[in-house]
Formats: sequence, C-alpha cells, structure tokens
Amino acid sequence: MAFALVVLLSSSGATSALMLATSPRPLSKSLSRQRLGMMSAFSESEPEPEAVVDIEDVSPSDMGDSEDPFPEPPSLVVSEASVLARCAATGRGALASDFDRADVDGLCAELETRSPGASLTGRWQLAYSSEAGLYRSSPFFWGFKKLLRNFDSPVTLRNAKDSSTAENIYAVTDGLPFYDVGACTQTISPGTFVSEVEVRLKVFESLVPKATSVMTTTARAEPTEDGLLLTLETTQVKDSSIEQALPAVFGFLSDFKFPTESAFRQLADQNDAIARLFPSSSFAPDASTVNLRCPYVSNTLRITRTDSGMLFVHVKDDDNTLGGFAW
Repeated sequence: MAFALVVLLSSSGATSALMLATSPRPLSKSLSRQRLGMMSAFSESEPEPEAVVDIEDVSPSDMGDSEDPFPEPPSLVVSEASVLARCAATGRGALASDFDRADVDGLCAELETRSPGASLTGRWQLAYSSEAGLYRSSPFFWGFKKLLRNFDSPVTLRNAKDSSTAENIYAVTDGLPFYDVGACTQTISPGTFVSEVEVRLKVFESLVPKATSVMTTTARAEPTEDGLLLTLETTQVKDSSIEQALPAVFGFLSDFKFPTESAFRQLADQNDAIARLFPSSSFAPDASTVNLRCPYVSNTLRITRTDSGMLFVHVKDDDNTLGGFAW
C-alpha cells in the first residue's frame, strides 16, 4: 500500500491532481490572480509562488498513462470454484475447524445472493458438510434430531454442539474410531428423494478387508418455495459386503427396512406415557417431515440449509461437473 502511494506521488501530474482533489474546493483563474496580487503587495522581495492550476485545465494526458489516477479496487466475487476449493481443503467438512466452517458459511452466503434457480432434479454428491459426521447429510438424521428436539441430555459431552440428546448421541457416533464415510449422494426426481451414504468399517484392517454398506433413505418429495418438503419413508442397509461374505449370518440386512415415517409417528403417540416419566419432554409429532431448503442451485452446484442450522454443499454427480475435485 505504501509503495503504491509513493509511485502515485512520483508523477507530477498525479501530484497536482491529488492537491486539487484534497482541497476544500477548486480555485478559479480569477481568484488565483487576486491572491497572487495580494501576495505581491505585501512583499516584492518574496519569490513568486507556484501557479495554482485550475482543475478545468488538467487534461487526461497530464495524469499519465491511466485515464483514472485513482482507480477503484477490483471487486471480489465469490465463485463456485472458490467455494469448492475451500470445501475440498476441509475434507468435505470432516477436518474443518470452527474458523473453516465460518469461512465456508460466509462464502456460501455470498453465493446465495446470485442463485441461478436451476432444477433440483438429478444425482448430487456431497462436497461439504458443516457437521463432522458426514453421514448426517442423510435427511434421516435431520428427522431424528427433530424427533428428540424436546429432550435434553443429562450430560453434555465436550464435543457436542449443545445439550440436546440428539447432539450428544451424534458426538458419540462422530468419535467412533472404526468407520469412515465414503460417497454420499442424493438423487432427486419428481416426487421422490433417495439418500445414499456409504459406510466403511475398518476393524483389524491388516487382517480383515473393509466391510462396506450403503445406508439408504427414501422420502416423498413435495416442491416448496425454496426447496423440497421431504416425508421420510424408510431407511435400510444395502450392498453390504458383510452380507455378501456371510449370507447365512447377515442375510437379513438387505431385507430389513426401518419404517421411519410410521416409527416416528408411533413414538409421538406415546407422549402421554412419556410425560409421566419426563414431564418436560415429548417426541415431536412431525419428525418424519423435514425441509430441504436450497438458497442456491445451479446446473453444477447446490447449497442446502436445514431448519436446525446444518449446511451442505453438493455437486452434480457427473464427470464434467466435478471439475477435477475428488471427494
């Protein structure tokens, strides 16, 4: 900054322009002559002062090569590429610090002011999660948190976001050492929504290969003003390598579907009994419906915000969209 100022002031033309720009008001030619005459009357031995240049007499050629001696700094425009690069640096959010999360949130907020409003239809792959547990990009866990919103944990764990029971359960599952999360995709078509989260177990990796499975949640999808209203239907484990290796023991996995909608409703029906045990607690009766709000959607990138404050960034899942980023 200081070097640029020195270079600017080294130009005589720019110096004159700076003097005029910072004076209270430009002096006219007649006023300049009157001032010079008054100075001569006081002392003829005084050297003549430098002539004051009228602002109207300064031409662009006197300013140097640039037509504007004081150009405006270039505006910083957040692009999809800059958001994706920031997401990639955090390991899709799994390695993000509080500073990283605030930075990504700010970049997304800036991008949201210029949403193209493209279609949500298609297959989307997770690029960033504000939650350390990437599995929480599945709307099943949005509904689960909503179900327990009136329950507080008796103990708040160190890495829990708040005292709610759901967040303290997530704090435990996030810290489990023997699994990691692979690809997380969401497929949206008219009326339907399918979330797939690949989970890889890594117990005794040197002796036993990783066991993989895909947690699949299906939902009915109804368009809203800013996204979709999802009604959670079922959640099940698919493509389990454990089941394929030991079908006699784990053959039931692919056949079992957790009835999310009806199970959440049945729990809420027991609120009278729950109130007798926990007077200030109750299951949310509408936990099977969650909002998928998308303040930014283009043909390549989608930003999702949930009612509970979670932020997710997805990219269209095709070779042209990923643009060299590997998730």
